[in-house]
Amino acid sequence: MMQHLGAVLSIQRRLFFKDKGMLVFYGISMVGLGVILPIFVRELVTQLLLVTFMATTLQKQWTAESVAGDRENRTLESLLSSPLPGRTILLGKALFNLLCATVYTLAITTCVAITRAATGTPAQLTPAGWVVYGAAVLCVLTITALYGVLCSARAETVRQAGKRPTIVCYLFSILQVVVLTVLTMGEVPMEATALICSVFFLAAGSVIAYTWIRILRMTRPGMIEVAKQRGAARQAGR
Repeated sequence: MMQHLGAVLSIQRRLFFKDKGMLVFYGISMVGLGVILPIFVRELVTQLLLVTFMATTLQKQWTAESVAGDRENRTLESLLSSPLPGRTILLGKALFNLLCATVYTLAITTCVAITRAATGTPAQLTPAGWVVYGAAVLCVLTITALYGVLCSARAETVRQAGKRPTIVCYLFSILQVVVLTVLTMGEVPMEATALICSVFFLAAGSVIAYTWIRILRMTRPGMIEVAKQRGAARQAGR
């Protein structure tokens, strides 16, 4: 399992670093959101809100292209003809997506914290608050990676794969902002804060578990047949 997963990660790594233009974009966005923005916008919630939605938007695009892109480029069949199990392919793509998104988000958030400290801006979050917020961010990134890849595996085109996870991914991004707002306000009773955080993590955990199970049940023939069935249904509807 780990050997197969490592093979998928190696493939994804080569594809990721192949696009030099996007790597430059990621670097520019890190500087813009992590250094320049905090100088002009002092509110932490606003800063991290933009970071969250940027990371989610990029993740959605990555996951949309993960399987549906292979299908459009007609490289999926060759990938599935390898000894790699279908579920391992999906989990490998989701894991690489999660790693990239986590590094990206952590880098920008670190830049935000350093810039705020350098400019004398109040922290607004306690160390415990940062831990809770970090856990919430990780949940959202995990949901986007797993659910996005699952939708991509069940979509015919990259466009369809990009649309399907939108509601779920952005919904949890908004809920994450709610958690962050509660943590930074300092006026919300401890019991209410604990309740809001518990509801968020319970909902996020349920979606992660559900998506994980769906991916584990996805087989190589199933990844091909899903698209064929949907295409046939669409043709019949015409």
